[in-house]
Amino acid sequence: MKTYRVASREQHLFLGILCGGIGVVFLIGSAPSLLGWVAGNGKVRAAAGEGLLPVIVGLLAAWAGWGFGWRYLGQYPYRLCLADDRSIEFQRVLRSLTVKASDIRCIERTVAKLNLEGHDAREIVVWHARGRVVIPYFEPVEQFIAHVVALQPGIAVRGTWVVQS
Repeated sequence: MKTYRVASREQHLFLGILCGGIGVVFLIGSAPSLLGWVAGNGKVRAAAGEGLLPVIVGLLAAWAGWGFGWRYLGQYPYRLCLADDRSIEFQRVLRSLTVKASDIRCIERTVAKLNLEGHDAREIVVWHARGRVVIPYFEPVEQFIAHVVALQPGIAVRGTWVVQS
């Protein structure tokens, strides 16, 4: 069994809770105006017209926070385990996924469209029979790709990591 460590479980847990918590803060800040719980000129009224823009921005920020939180808690694996039975286990904070090497169709090198500041935007997308797994860049990534291709030689490897600034 070969194991690749992408990041620590604690790091993914911290980033997921932090981003999700920021999303909750923005939701709590936006919801009262949207629902009409804010008093204006002595009257309780919902946000409308020009007052609606900050509420929409707050809700979008909440959505983005939850999205990044889910990315680190439920989507990004922190450990990759290649078992002797030719299967790969993608261990995530909230759930794990085991995929047979024969089910993998393609490994694609991509660059994330949105990313946290200071984090490497390079990613690997492993396309398999039941969907895809997005893996953040880690140092021995080329070894991992070579190991998976050795398990199943028919896997296509596509893409390059060209980061545009």
